[in-house]
Amino acid sequence: MKSKKVLYIWLSILCDLLSAAVAWTFFYSFRKSEIESTKLGVVIPVEYNDNFYTALVLIPLFWLGLYTIIGTYKNIFRKSRLRELGETILITLIGVIILFFALLLDDEIYSYKAYYRMFFALFLFHFVFTFFFRLIIVTIIVKNVHKKIISFPTIIIGSNANALKLYNEIEAQDKSSGNKFIGFVHIENKNGSTHLIEKHLSHLGELSDLREAVVKHQIEEVIIAIESSEHEFLKGIINNLED
Repeated sequence: MKSKKVLYIWLSILCDLLSAAVAWTFFYSFRKSEIESTKLGVVIPVEYNDNFYTALVLIPLFWLGLYTIIGTYKNIFRKSRLRELGETILITLIGVIILFFALLLDDEIYSYKAYYRMFFALFLFHFVFTFFFRLIIVTIIVKNVHKKIISFPTIIIGSNANALKLYNEIEAQDKSSGNKFIGFVHIENKNGSTHLIEKHLSHLGELSDLREAVVKHQIEEVIIAIESSEHEFLKGIINNLED
């Protein structure tokens, strides 16, 4: 699981670097052929000089730094296509604003409309290429989660009717939510020694063993499925999971 996560993180980084480089290349060509040509009244051939190649290295690194700061690669398997769309729009807007004020605001232009054209061109190029690659990666991840190729180590807190019902519902899903059940933790023998779910999952101890079980088995998700008679322990459960 860890090796898969590292693989997808590096794949995402490479795709983000590539999309940033391609987007800047398109924007550079647009800037020369449209903005500067209009300003001078003659068609300017697009020449890729030293300044272009320097930017081609630095601009993708700028975007990579921005993505890292906001935690883009932190929860690589916890993404959805809709959330990825929203995050890509937002971070593209922030990054383009920074680049615009840092690199483009001093350009000599024929009118202020040129600033708007450059801003929206850079935004559009960067968003389209970035989201295209990200959509492919997220789609692959989501499909692998549904097929349990990618899964999240999970324990259930609770051991009787509610826990068993929840376990059966999750296991019966047509498209898996990615939960890989490791075992269950019971609530201080509140309901005696009967554990209905023990036929399906390993017993990892009681509530006082929760922290140790989470660390030992590298648990990523915990499902609370206690009985109504055990609700007095809810605060203690939350406190145990707080970190």
